[in-house]
Amino acid sequence: MQEEDRFCGTCGARVAPVTHDDPQMILESVAASHGDGYRGGRGAHPTTTVALVSLVLLAVAGVAVYLALGGLGLPDRTAPTAVSDSVSAESPPDSAFELLLPTLEERTTAPVWLPARLPNGLKNVAVDGGATGDGTVPVEGWGLAFLLTPPDEVIGEWPRAQVVGTLRAAPEPVENEYFEATSEEAVELPDGTQATLRRMVPVEEGGTQGPYWEGTFEKDGYHFALTVTSEALSGEDARQALSSMVEVRGGQGRAVPEETVISVPPLEATSTTPDTTTESATGSEATEAEVEEAAGDYYEAVDREDWAFTYGNLDSETRALFSEEEWRLKNQWFADNEGLELASIEVEAAIDLGGAGAEVRVDRTFEDGTSVAREAYFVREGGEWVHHFTDEEQDIFMPGVPYEEFIERQ
Repeated sequence: MQEEDRFCGTCGARVAPVTHDDPQMILESVAASHGDGYRGGRGAHPTTTVALVSLVLLAVAGVAVYLALGGLGLPDRTAPTAVSDSVSAESPPDSAFELLLPTLEERTTAPVWLPARLPNGLKNVAVDGGATGDGTVPVEGWGLAFLLTPPDEVIGEWPRAQVVGTLRAAPEPVENEYFEATSEEAVELPDGTQATLRRMVPVEEGGTQGPYWEGTFEKDGYHFALTVTSEALSGEDARQALSSMVEVRGGQGRAVPEETVISVPPLEATSTTPDTTTESATGSEATEAEVEEAAGDYYEAVDREDWAFTYGNLDSETRALFSEEEWRLKNQWFADNEGLELASIEVEAAIDLGGAGAEVRVDRTFEDGTSVAREAYFVREGGEWVHHFTDEEQDIFMPGVPYEEFIERQ
């Protein structure tokens, strides 16, 4: 707008003449386009400046308070699990053991040591019935199973696929000849006891149990062994559980006549009800002998084509994959096409660390001189050792695939 004009050249508004004694006020629309602080180039309004400074100071103060209070308190999911500095020898065990502890204590005379801080992956825990007796009399050892999902009961037995770790106590350790340590480190318990954490790997390829973490320590004449077998859990998880071990109860927790105390094999599970008339419960050799007998019976039934027997001796998880008719048809197809007559059979079993499963090697020799070796897996279910299908066996039998399609794929 020029000074001599009577109308604004931009918006057409009528304006009074501009004089040097009467400064022209900037139109509200123009001031708004420059922001509230714009006043014809004379600088920001003092009130506005004070308000902006106050807001900045409040923001800085808020950040300081946030940091002092530890942010929002949300856990850092990327940070490795670590044991709290507050764990001491007097700390109580992790709350995950609360419901099962009375059952465990009444079934064993052994001392009870448990982690005060369990990683999240080991929170689903229950008493391993195969390693802790039937409850009629206390035994000299005990076992716990850490499970993939929350257990329905505080005590039971589970197939290896459901077990992500174990904790066992026994008078004597048992070395697993099928695994060797590739790393070893010292770990100190809250009371100063020295423990050992090792990474264990299979000596030979082809087994069904992969690498795992093993933490061990000796206390009061007992050997304690923690295993973490799940690939989803790390050495840091095993270290957290091991390094927070605290004594819950010393040995001989329940007064029992000496002649009725039963010894359970260290780090192995008995598969029969303890017999108080004998000196001790069945040892690890006898337990493995039972697995070998069960596997031998199973494969002898395969040779005589007794499909009802083999179907009835599958574990519940495997049996659920097949109808009995599908099982019969597919097994019969293999029997008809192999045309082999069994001459002899040899079975060798090795109990898993969890005590509820066993790796089995079956060597069959046939009348024509042919030899066939098979790796299989058996689990203890309902007090019996039964056949659990490996992934390889599922690929062979193709559960759920119609019989006609099954034949076409051979």
